[in-house]
Amino acid sequence: RHLPVTDRAGNITGLLDIAKCLYDAITRLDRVMAKKSTGSHDLKSSEGAEALKQITMAMSTSRKGMSASQAAAMQMLMGQMFGDSGEPTLEELLHSEGRAIFVSPRDTVREAGMAMLEGRKAVVVVDRGKLVGIFTPKDILCRVLSLNLSPDQTLVRDVMTPNPDTVAPETLVLDALHQMHEYRYLHLPVVDSRGHVLGLVDVMEIIHATIGKEGSTAWEALFGSVIDDDNFSETMSQRSALSKQSFGFRPKPQENMKTVMSLRPKRPLTLPHDVLVIHVIESMASKRTDACILLSPEGSISGIVTDNDLTRRVIAKDIDPYRTYIDEVMTSKPTCISGEMPAIEALGIMVERKFRHLPVRGADGCLSGILDIATCLYEAIGRLEKVVAKGANDGSNVLSEVVGKRGNLSVAQIAAMNAMMSQVFSSSHSSASTLGDVLKESEKPIFVSPRDTVRDAGHAIAESRKAVLVLERGRLAGIFTPRDMLNRVLSKHLSPDETTVGEVMTPDPDFSSPSSSVLDALHQMHNYRYLHLPVVEEGGRV
Repeated sequence: RHLPVTDRAGNITGLLDIAKCLYDAITRLDRVMAKKSTGSHDLKSSEGAEALKQITMAMSTSRKGMSASQAAAMQMLMGQMFGDSGEPTLEELLHSEGRAIFVSPRDTVREAGMAMLEGRKAVVVVDRGKLVGIFTPKDILCRVLSLNLSPDQTLVRDVMTPNPDTVAPETLVLDALHQMHEYRYLHLPVVDSRGHVLGLVDVMEIIHATIGKEGSTAWEALFGSVIDDDNFSETMSQRSALSKQSFGFRPKPQENMKTVMSLRPKRPLTLPHDVLVIHVIESMASKRTDACILLSPEGSISGIVTDNDLTRRVIAKDIDPYRTYIDEVMTSKPTCISGEMPAIEALGIMVERKFRHLPVRGADGCLSGILDIATCLYEAIGRLEKVVAKGANDGSNVLSEVVGKRGNLSVAQIAAMNAMMSQVFSSSHSSASTLGDVLKESEKPIFVSPRDTVRDAGHAIAESRKAVLVLERGRLAGIFTPRDMLNRVLSKHLSPDETTVGEVMTPDPDFSSPSSSVLDALHQMHNYRYLHLPVVEEGGRV
């Protein structure tokens, strides 16, 4: 999974992680596939097969050094992943890979470690036949060894990740890769509709199962085409992800101006505005999304609801999701933006009004996507890395390189944004903004105990309008977020008054120090897809 990188003199310059390579390749390949799919996600059709041929031809011609055998191997790989002969599912993969080793929450960490040694991957934690958690090598490192806990006296239930995300056996391999990419998972439990755990797949197993006996040739060709050649992957037109009514519009951006569509808004989950809250909860959890657009009978946008709304307006206000209709708790008539709007203006709206999501309309006025500020952040970080690598580490020209030129911005706005970029990217450590500086401007955090109920935590989240930190004897024990509320409590039909925070929190989360620069914190959040990052001093004070 890892390879040290050295320069010509033999000095170590970095560490290459195959997961990061895979995520980069999937992101770029996704763009290529979508841009060549002529609006269709179904590449099993004859049109899809033709699109596959066009993609591989375009990729092979864009990489002059690709051999005929590499091109053939990549055609095979693309066919297996995207389905000229039918897309493989996780159920098929489980026949040859994906065998899971089960442990009990009452087993010791030492016993779980022996199980990992046998299975050479994470273990799933099962209690009375039901999945209750997952325990990974990273958990052993960060939640046991680094805290000097005894592996013989510490139980798995105290350090596992409870109620992990799962996938169904009929999930396509490509969809599983997308989910692992989006949430930075290395392992995914496979659970059927009755709740039975069928197996556990990891990134390496998916790669090997996909390429079969062809060795690394196909992946070598794929990585060489979609990672090496930035011009090829960056300059192709934007995708048409839904039907003509919803995702048919992709405006041609003006020169040097990045539009909302260039940020690749997500395909939205849409439901009628007259369904029960519990139905929306179950749909959001099954689609792995944190927002849902509610539509009127005529198909117009009536409202939007997010995991934050469900925490603040359902849990914190003691609303019964089984008897309440979603239009009673949704945000009615949400602000919508045009896909042609410059990206910088959309980001300005989200930051100024503290919106995390914005519905996006196409040229015909129909819903064409949903813009997530986290996606914008991750996209910006990727661009910032490239700009800084080119030598703009003092902040000069970083802004225009990332968001494009925008004539409607005032001189004061441009000056303020350039000052901000200069501070974040300053080569002088003394002038770079730190998390300690950020905390001086923020309100005092609200802490909860592992023994508090989920309802109590919901009140705390509603008051602070963000995730809450879980403290035990003054030490950071976990973090509990609106997403945890959605996926680990509401969608699992657990009682918020009878479930304790300790049962559903993420224990021993990653954290940063107050001396960390803002840029380093953004990188950490970007790399691991965090929306929240605890700040802990060297002595352990949160």
